[in-house]
Amino acid sequence: MPPTRLYTYAPPWHALGYNTSVSNAVAVAYTEVMATTVDDRFAYVGASTDIVKALPRVLASATSPAAADFFFLPVNPWALCFANHLVVPGKRGRRLPWDRRSPPLVEREMDHVRMSQRWRMHAVSEWPRADGDNHTHGGLSVAGGGQTCPAYQRMLAAVLALESWAHAPARHIWVFEFPHLLRAALHAEERGGLAPSERSNDAKMAMGILLSQEDRWGNWRVARAQHRLLLVPFDTPSYFEFDEAAAAAEGGIRAYKNTLVAESSGSGVSCHRFDSARADRFACTDPALLRPDQLRKASALAVSHLPGGEVLSPKSRAAHYGGGMLEQKALLYNRSTFCVLVPGDSAMTPRLASFLAAACIPVLTMSVDFVPFGALVPWENISVSVPPSALLAYQDAVRARNSSSSRHPPRPLPPLPPNPLRFLATMPERKLRAMQGQLLHYRHAFAFRRAEPPSAIHSIARELKRMPPWRPRTGCRFGGE
Repeated sequence: MPPTRLYTYAPPWHALGYNTSVSNAVAVAYTEVMATTVDDRFAYVGASTDIVKALPRVLASATSPAAADFFFLPVNPWALCFANHLVVPGKRGRRLPWDRRSPPLVEREMDHVRMSQRWRMHAVSEWPRADGDNHTHGGLSVAGGGQTCPAYQRMLAAVLALESWAHAPARHIWVFEFPHLLRAALHAEERGGLAPSERSNDAKMAMGILLSQEDRWGNWRVARAQHRLLLVPFDTPSYFEFDEAAAAAEGGIRAYKNTLVAESSGSGVSCHRFDSARADRFACTDPALLRPDQLRKASALAVSHLPGGEVLSPKSRAAHYGGGMLEQKALLYNRSTFCVLVPGDSAMTPRLASFLAAACIPVLTMSVDFVPFGALVPWENISVSVPPSALLAYQDAVRARNSSSSRHPPRPLPPLPPNPLRFLATMPERKLRAMQGQLLHYRHAFAFRRAEPPSAIHSIARELKRMPPWRPRTGCRFGGE
């Protein structure tokens, strides 16, 4: 079988529209940002950074577009936007400050999208496209809309104008953390009757393969089956990795992991960023996503009622990013046999990658459809599941019981149902050992920043190689590229 070949575009710095010295300065700043160690407090940008840097090294290189199976623009949109703001004065004539003695918080470039996704989802899903879709970073606007900054939109426009995109839009790979915004734009523009050449940059990207941790557009499972969406894990700090040598010194993994089950989700959010009367449009119909904040509380309650259960919860969102909370989580996961996974701000939170790195068997409360690499990794061998309805019902029963006991005169206490997590304590030893062995075998398949296989990058490459073969139409020419 011939190797899968990737044609990697040279970043079109000239498309930024600046003079040569400014464009070169942006390129230098971008390179510096990409080379800077990702801040461990922010797990959202680590995956995209590593994919952009490493994917061209893992897949065989195509010497020309005509010989390629896939096409890739190796530019991280958030890092580029950040670098552009470092060099080019903003609306008020000021550059974005950056202390080069500490890692740049590139995630700030994503915050305006993340925190306003509800109205953005509504804006991009309607036809004609709403005016709000034209707004990008810092109140700037760019013709044709765009969910990033004008600098990245100009680079996109340069690539999307090439013959290689026109002949193979479905084989272009894009790294983007919010693919539902792009796919919603494509949905609206298809309904509006726009031809591919007339569509916005967002919609054109959605015609390709989107690499992301999740997608909230209602038909995202269909998009994945059509090879338009490839789910990838979040990055996780290296100190979460399970230390097999330390475990061996204490008598093996079973003796080392002396906590039965851990819960560390803290406070959560509802599906408010995506809720809508149109159930077919937004993906908040999954039982685990309907009441994620209550599900977090319910899972913590169930864990606290189990012998050997331990709950670690920051008192505030700010506390999650400070005071060594991630280090505390790493210690807890490494000492725990099971770790309960409930949705956070996203359906598939960074905690999953941390659980896997720490060899802590995930207890899934959502559908296995949400997990990455489902065709490559036997999830049934490295995870267990509990229905979210069972956890919520247990919480409701405990509250009802507590309410009855506090009444005057007290009422008879209603019966308490069995703890839905009790099966974790009774799992046969043989099955538990087998699951831990499988988890130790597969955990590196989800890890970024690893040069040798297995790694998350190599898993992504394997997913791409599984896609049906493609070649340009007979007689297709890619002149001048």
